[in-house]
Order: sequence, then structure tokens, then C-alpha cells
Amino acid sequence: MPIRAVIFDKDGTLIDFNRTWGPAAYFVMADIADGDEGGIDRLARLSKYDLGERTFARDSVVFADATSVYGPMWAACLGLAPSQDFNARIDRLFHHHSLDHVAPFADTHETVRVLAEAGLVLGCVTNDSEACARDQLDRLGLSAAFGGGVIGYDSGHGRKPECGQLLAFAERVGIPPSEIAMVGDSLHDLHAARDAGCLAVAVTTGGHDVDELAGHADAVVEDLSGVLAVIGV
Repeated sequence: MPIRAVIFDKDGTLIDFNRTWGPAAYFVMADIADGDEGGIDRLARLSKYDLGERTFARDSVVFADATSVYGPMWAACLGLAPSQDFNARIDRLFHHHSLDHVAPFADTHETVRVLAEAGLVLGCVTNDSEACARDQLDRLGLSAAFGGGVIGYDSGHGRKPECGQLLAFAERVGIPPSEIAMVGDSLHDLHAARDAGCLAVAVTTGGHDVDELAGHADAVVEDLSGVLAVIGV
């Protein structure tokens, strides 16, 4: 069955997670902690974030999960009550600061261009907020290529590793999951792809190596451009 559409994860797949979120995270933590150095340090340790290097460890909860997961943890760390308002504040701050640092991989633009010109429908499914993902793609000049749109953790379809976002995309574009490839760098992406019935394509650009990904994917590539051969474009 030929692939007619491609869903991309965003962080670690289309954009370099640490080059984008690493610098932004310091300012977010400083704002959330109201400038208190002790609070910043506690948030950093909880998030497996290196304050000196301004990078996250690959097993950081911030790396893989949505604000709805780590937001309550951040609130408790600061002695605050978890709330939707607190999570929304984190999202707004990450949204604002990430746009100053959003960094694609070297082959992101060319890979997206080739797929779009080949007539495939492209979409982005992310555990980031929908608004932030849209603005980051726009900042990178990629929005026009993503005719299938953007679905975030807050778009009403759940979040990865559940497959609701992928099924919503398939329904939106009118293409069965069996003719859609899901490209991502994490086990969350691959589990969602398998459960939805999509082709599961893993990239090692997010920090997981081939051995970690291979058993959960239909194909593993070292960089985004490798997706072209998998799909046959």
C-alpha cells in the first residue's frame, strides 16, 4: 500500500530539541520560580536539566511528555497547587521563549520540501501545545507545506503514546492510517503509530539509538532525509 501522507513529530524530529528548548527553558524556569535561585535549581534537578550547559537529559520528563504531565510536578516542586492555569502559564512562557531559539535540523527543510512537492499530505502531531507548534513551524517558514495541519496535546485528541491524535489526522485528511507514515524520535511516537495502524518510522536525531528504537519501528533512519528512501520518494 503506497504512503500518501506523512505525520511528523516535532521536537527531536523536525527541530533540534536541546538547541531549541534548552536555552528557552532557563528563562521559563526563572519566570516560574519568580527569579528565586533555589526554585530554579529544584526545577532543573527535577527536570534533569543542566543549568550550566542549558540542556536536558534525554530521559527528562520535559523531553518526552506534555505540560499536563510535568506541570503538576513543577507546581509541587515550588510548593504551589497544580492547576490548569499553572500549566497554561508554562505553555505561554515556553511558547514565547522558544520562538527566539527554534532550530531545525540541517535536512529538515529539504526533506519537507521534497515530500510536499511529491504530493504527500504532511502534518505535525506533537505533545507540545498546538499554538506553539504552529508558530514554530511558521517561524521556520514550513507552515505552507503542512497542509494536513498541526495537532497538539491540547487539541482535544489526547496525546502520544495514545493514538487519538494520529486517528484524528487520518480522519481530517481522508486517508486511512495504513497509507500514512508516522515519523518520530521517541517510543511515544512509535507506540502511537503502531496502535493507529500507521507505518512507524523512527529517527535517531532525538537521542535514542537504533537498538532502543528498532523493536518498535517498521524502519529506523539516522536523519530525517532517510525518510525519503523509506517512503520511496
